[in-house]
Amino acid sequence: MQTLKNGTLLLFWLFSLLGIEPSSSASALSIINISQSTKTAPLYEKFEIKFDISGTVAENLQWPYDANNIPGLNTKSGITVDGLFLPPGEADWGRAHVVPAFLYQPTLIDRSVTAEDANNEWIYPKGDAYWLLRFAPGKKGTWHYKIRAQDDSNYPSWYESAIKSFTAKNPNEGVHGFVQVSPHDNRYFEFSDGTPFTGTGINAADGGIYHAEKIAEKEICARIVDVFGI
Repeated sequence: MQTLKNGTLLLFWLFSLLGIEPSSSASALSIINISQSTKTAPLYEKFEIKFDISGTVAENLQWPYDANNIPGLNTKSGITVDGLFLPPGEADWGRAHVVPAFLYQPTLIDRSVTAEDANNEWIYPKGDAYWLLRFAPGKKGTWHYKIRAQDDSNYPSWYESAIKSFTAKNPNEGVHGFVQVSPHDNRYFEFSDGTPFTGTGINAADGGIYHAEKIAEKEICARIVDVFGI
């Protein structure tokens, strides 16, 4: 036993001398090949982070990990991967937005396929699947983010990536933000910038109904402006 201990100490000394950081497991869970779609993103627009997971013991990458195994589902064979997005001006990661990541399979869409008299859309897998995070910032400034992963090999701990960042700038022209309950009157909806949202006429077929709804929408918007001055 003493010989084994001395041998281990010698290995650590050799690693230190050579500038090599020893690893407890060559196949330990880790997050690699992180790349983001842009350094600056307009408010309310899609921001993507692409990455790979290495060394996971998960057998089903579509299941989130759950240590309390559900009978018939084997959730302990899954993996949970989240993105943590810290708003500008915040330092407490407990206030970060937690967004689940997903395994994305690129596809080739073919709309030229004909079956009998109708055109049919075929979707083919193309290339290897990879992990993806999608987020839309709701506040201007520098956002910081990190990615965490957990499977049956490291529970209850998490593996966390290095902290990275991107900058959210002014929204694109005509983009008003997310739909929310109006803080002025909870009977109504509005966008992030206060623009009224009625939803009237959305996905409505033409044939007289649509035009009547458009008139009603204008009347409702005018009424909101009169009442709230927005």
